[in-house]
Amino acid sequence: MSKKIWIDMTTGPHVLFFEPLIKTLKKEGVEFLITARPYQQTIELLEQKKLNYKIIGKHYGKHKLRKAFGLFFRSFLLWKEIMKQKNQTSFSITHDSPYCSIASNLARIYNLWTTDNDKAPYTIIPSVKFANKIIIPDIVAKESFVKMGAKEAKIIRYPGLKEEVYLWDFKPNKRYLEEIGVETDKPVILVRPEASKALYVKETDFLIPIIKTLKEDNFVILIPRSLDQMFVYKKIFGDSIFIPTEVLDGPNVIANSSLVISAGGTMNREAVVMGKKVISTFREELLTVDKWLIENEFMLYNPKPSKEFVDDVVNGEIKTRTYARSSKAFKFFLDLMRGVEIN
Repeated sequence: MSKKIWIDMTTGPHVLFFEPLIKTLKKEGVEFLITARPYQQTIELLEQKKLNYKIIGKHYGKHKLRKAFGLFFRSFLLWKEIMKQKNQTSFSITHDSPYCSIASNLARIYNLWTTDNDKAPYTIIPSVKFANKIIIPDIVAKESFVKMGAKEAKIIRYPGLKEEVYLWDFKPNKRYLEEIGVETDKPVILVRPEASKALYVKETDFLIPIIKTLKEDNFVILIPRSLDQMFVYKKIFGDSIFIPTEVLDGPNVIANSSLVISAGGTMNREAVVMGKKVISTFREELLTVDKWLIENEFMLYNPKPSKEFVDDVVNGEIKTRTYARSSKAFKFFLDLMRGVEIN
């Protein structure tokens, strides 16, 4: 029987993370079962990357009781689905999904659970209890997860950043902005709002004032996280900034921008990996990987940047160091998925 790997994807960045691994392993005869939920462009990116998938469950909102219900209900739905294919499934792997770890444990399927987020106990605690292996960046101390119930013997650490898995050999399309209808002589600033539907986000819409001051002298591209967010920003800014209605190639937008301003994490680290200037405006507790990047001057941090600060970054008066990306993280996960032995 050929190897068949089950991957559960719950947000858009997971599609980018797994796509090059899937592409490489498919050439080696590996088959995949991909399950996903419609949240933060996950489905749109799966379609864009031409990956076959099955929608299981949904996002149940940021209210704690609904979140708890969603954890158990979607895990149950995944268990029902995987039991149909249990005898054909070699193992499962997921980035951040506790649903996959719980369902895998119930179905007695070996589960690899990976994350670079060490500040989300509502996701980490159920995941580390049920996963067979816990895979984290070597920037993060094992103790961060042991404190939340992980057995140290389960933990494996990998080199570099998760974003290097899919960007280590990235070659930008220098005509990408022109291809999506953007023509401007102004500096291009890419803005990514906060994940307003996430439980960990308490403050929302705080980027609106800075966008108002930046749009006069710069060309602002804003990539919303949801339809609701898109409508909010469209209502405020109309056509004075560029708000796409379809999913864009995020790395190529970053590569063609003068600066990235993001209240999230993944896009910030993508910019770092690609050697672009980036300001993190994230207002909740920073992940250890982000703290490391800020402390080592690869990324700027300013939760309330002024126009003067942004201008100084764009003009090069405020500088950052260039991150030396490598293929180590990609090769680590590729070897891991090639060589997992089921006990």
